[in-house]
Amino acid sequence: MIHKHGWLMTDRGNAESERPGALILGAQELGRDVVEDARDWCNEREGWILRSVLLAYLVYGGARPFFDRNYHNAFGGITFGLHELGHIVFLWAGQWVSVAGGSFLQWMAPILAAWHLLGWQRDYFGACVCTCWLGFSLQDSAPYIADARAQALPLISFSNDPLHDWHYLLNSMNLLNWDLFIAHCATAVGIALWLAGCAVGGWLCWQIRLQRVQESGKG
Repeated sequence: MIHKHGWLMTDRGNAESERPGALILGAQELGRDVVEDARDWCNEREGWILRSVLLAYLVYGGARPFFDRNYHNAFGGITFGLHELGHIVFLWAGQWVSVAGGSFLQWMAPILAAWHLLGWQRDYFGACVCTCWLGFSLQDSAPYIADARAQALPLISFSNDPLHDWHYLLNSMNLLNWDLFIAHCATAVGIALWLAGCAVGGWLCWQIRLQRVQESGKG
């Protein structure tokens, strides 16, 4: 017996076997809806030049560390402040949570900012900026994670006796020997997020510009 539900048609006897295909089709449809909504958002916006300038900085800020390891973009200071604030915010929950809270807050801040901009303000470009910020934050964490065993990096903290966060955390979980692998993963994910944020941001700027050009042509 064939059951029809919207765009999905399944055979009851083969429902389980066709479920993965249905999920893929559902994801594709959701993706198309998001793209169309993003296009509608672009049609209602101006200021593609200013957004392009910010996008150019995001590209530069993410690319320069490949050639200059000592370079830190404008998000670095914000990230450091959030990291230290995280230790204080989670101080009530004990040492382990407080130590982990530094990295947790520096990663969660751009995620929450993107959720607010996209979910509450429907700001697709702002969400792309936050995606790049999250990518930068993960990449900033990578050298600290990689230093867990060696503990060779100079520690910067508001405390007189700073604790190496990642040595403490990984050692407590018996993962100290995995510090380099975890650091490489943080770097890879960070670069992927930065590239994704820049790519989608570039597409949004192009769509806004395209709409303005079309309107000028009609005028």
